[in-house]
Amino acid sequence: MSENSITFLSNRGAGLNSDMNLLEKNLVDMAGQDGFSTRFFLKNERRKNPMARQGIERAKLEFCRELANVVCADASLAKGMKFQEGVRILLASPYDYQFKNGMFLKKKGKKGTGFKTFRRFTHVVPGCPFTAQLMKDGYYMERTELLEGICLPFVWDMNRPERQREMAEEIGFYFPAVGEKKVLALLLNRERESRRNCLKSFDLKGFLDYLGEGWFVITNVEELMENAYTLSAKYRNSFGYVKRIMSEQDILYVADAMVTNNGRYAGYFASKHKPLYCLKYRRSHFEKYMKAYHPAMYVGSFRDLMQVNFSSEGVPEGQREFDRLFAYPELKCPYDAIGALLQKNGR
Repeated sequence: MSENSITFLSNRGAGLNSDMNLLEKNLVDMAGQDGFSTRFFLKNERRKNPMARQGIERAKLEFCRELANVVCADASLAKGMKFQEGVRILLASPYDYQFKNGMFLKKKGKKGTGFKTFRRFTHVVPGCPFTAQLMKDGYYMERTELLEGICLPFVWDMNRPERQREMAEEIGFYFPAVGEKKVLALLLNRERESRRNCLKSFDLKGFLDYLGEGWFVITNVEELMENAYTLSAKYRNSFGYVKRIMSEQDILYVADAMVTNNGRYAGYFASKHKPLYCLKYRRSHFEKYMKAYHPAMYVGSFRDLMQVNFSSEGVPEGQREFDRLFAYPELKCPYDAIGALLQKNGR
């Protein structure tokens, strides 16, 4: 395989996430026509059907034979892979495993645990102090270099004023009523099998009244969208459903406040230093982490949202510490450092 080839590999369900996608686009733009060629393997091998799982595993090993330069967002480098000289980079996006292992280390008081999950990577981009410390305390990193001080691609892109303006125009196209209103992003994850009834007693009309006409709520929660059918036109000018229209995480570019149970979204949003709350919804490790270590940012039910101060002056007590953990004080572009590393090892 050519040493000038970069393989974007994801076989644990993350797909081509936003960090990988932005890195690929910017590396191509920076290098031009004579730069790296790119290739992708994005199939999820975590399937219930054993035949499908085995088929994907075989296809992965064949596709990944003698890899040179590799970029992943999860532990997709597996046993049986053979590597040429090159770099294998992990973009350590703050997925739920980080909060799970962060709690484990805090409770057990352990350092140097030596999880070997990422031992096949030559470099890790932690993106924030929390992840950097987690890697140092909990993972086997003797042969892996931490690229500290640079942010993840999505965080860099999300904080660029020109990109914020572009996203504001796109969101305004789909939701014209946003106008000059403040945007509350209410973005939640849940298990597909979940049949929870926590929304049955939630008064969406009352919540929109509580926020006032100066706010526009954008959500990916299907049940809230279904409840919105009973609202008058007045309230429909304060509410939008983002799923199937555009990428839900693009709302982070323009959001003035966010409620989520998604640790990755929260980790990204910390760089904006705006009101951020974790809502109890599916008992994820991120939810448990926030309840234990940032209780002022934890909301126990939908009804409790009507007691939250979402104004810019209402940043919850303790959020400054959360922001410090999940965002570097100065945001530094990741593309130059990663691009230089790939150029050095690919020529």
